[in-house]
Amino acid sequence: VKLAVEALQHTIYGQLLSSGLQTYEETGSTKCFDLLLDEMYYEEFGKSFRNMPTTEQKLAFYYVSTKTEMFDILTILRAKLLGYDSHWIRVALSRDFYTVSEQAIESMLMAEDFKSAMEVVEQTHYKKLFTKAETPEKTISAAEKALKREIFEHAQTTKIGDPFNVGSVMAFIMRKEIELYNLTMI
Repeated sequence: VKLAVEALQHTIYGQLLSSGLQTYEETGSTKCFDLLLDEMYYEEFGKSFRNMPTTEQKLAFYYVSTKTEMFDILTILRAKLLGYDSHWIRVALSRDFYTVSEQAIESMLMAEDFKSAMEVVEQTHYKKLFTKAETPEKTISAAEKALKREIFEHAQTTKIGDPFNVGSVMAFIMRKEIELYNLTMI
C-alpha cells in the first residue's frame, strides 16, 4: 500500500492518499481510502456542476442529483449492514443536496439499522428503485442495477440541443469516476 501511495504522490490524489495511508497504518483497514476517494469525487462532482453555465446545469441536473443522492443512500444502507459508525460514514457523503433533503439523509444516517434506514428511503422518490429481495444485500444490488437502467433510459429519451458542452462535462466526470475506481482497486 505504501509503495502505491508513493507512486501516486505527485498526482492530484497524493495528499488524500497520504492521509489514507496514515489511517491505514494506524488501523490496518483500507476502507479509509474508499471514504476519502469517494469524498473527493463527490466534492469535485458538485463543484463541476456548480461551475457549469445555467443552461447546462438544467440539462445535467438529473444526472448529478440522481448519481449523488443514490450514492449517499446506497452508502448509508451498506454502512447499516456492515455496522459502521454513522458519524464515521458521514465523511464519505456528499455535502450537496438536490431532491432529497438534508434531513432525510440525516435520518437515514442516524437510523438504528438497515430496516429503519429503508423506511426513510421509501419516503423519497427513489423508492421505485428499491424492490425487496431475499436479502438486504440483494436489495441494494438490485437498486444499483435499476439506477443504471433508469439513467440510461433517461439519456435515451432526453433531447439535448447542444450535446457537445454537456457531453464534455459528463465525459470529464466519468473519467474522474473511473480514475477513482481504479485507485480504489489498487
